Amino acid sequence: MKLFERILDSRIREIFQLSENQCGFVAGCGTIDAIHAARLLVEKHSEIQKPQKGDASECSNYRGIKLISHTMKIYERLVDSRLREMVTISQEQRGFMPEKSITNAIFIARQVMEKYREKRKPCYMAFLDLEKAYDRLSQAVLCK
Repeated sequence: MKLFERILDSRIREIFQLSENQCGFVAGCGTIDAIHAARLLVEKHSEIQKPQKGDASECSNYRGIKLISHTMKIYERLVDSRLREMVTISQEQRGFMPEKSITNAIFIARQVMEKYREKRKPCYMAFLDLEKAYDRLSQAVLCK
């Protein structure tokens, strides 16, 4: 997998360099600069044109958004896999995790509830939806 990522990463860089060479954008050396240049490419060329209307090797005769969107998906997967290697994620995390699902979490919660019900003991559960937590709370509050 590591070899595949390195090969793919170099291919993505080649694609951005081709965009830079054909369209006159300065993408610089960093990946973020290349992504910014790709966004400029999409913004500049907002109309799909047929290749027979002009030279297909010129950027002004086509819209490169399809190539860029697929490339960005691949790039996001690479970044995701690298981040998962560096960041420790709790074993209790169920959403957006390979081989884990919300369905399993619901099953586990129901099993716990049934065990407490069998023993006739109260069971208290809290369900938190933190989808927009980072948008609405200050970082100081979240870190407490």
